[in-house]
Amino acid sequence: MKKFNIEIRWAVIYAGMTLLWAIGGKIIGFDNAKIKYSFVFNTLILVPGFVIFLLEAFAKRKSQNGIITYKQALFSGFMLSVFIMCLGIFTTIITTKIISPDYFSNAIAFYTDNRSMTGEQAVQQFNLQAFIVQGIFGAIITGVLFSLVTSAIVRKNNKFSN
Repeated sequence: MKKFNIEIRWAVIYAGMTLLWAIGGKIIGFDNAKIKYSFVFNTLILVPGFVIFLLEAFAKRKSQNGIITYKQALFSGFMLSVFIMCLGIFTTIITTKIISPDYFSNAIAFYTDNRSMTGEQAVQQFNLQAFIVQGIFGAIITGVLFSLVTSAIVRKNNKFSN
């Protein structure tokens, strides 16, 4: 695991950012009074998420004496995604059980009151298991996309190699 110290460190930073984002959303009211805007707010987390992927890629390059190939950076980003996915299970539980324990019931009520979903659809979408599954797939898909971009930005080959 020592080989992945940088990725693990940045995954922990990402998890911390996620929890701070959830606390900010709670303070602003995106889990109750402003729940109709919660999707937009939660989508905006992609901005600091991308910055964290970029900073991790630069840290990885620096740890390799300033030289990293696209393939190495891509693998590093993929591993970061895996660690974020694993920690994401815990951040989702912390967010929904401790930070915003009423989020699911508020979301179900909002979407059924506005007739956007039936009660059954809302219950299927807004529960811990569904959020964990969405988080797993979201972490991998977003992580791969972010890794593709950040790898292109940070790659720096040795000038003397072919």
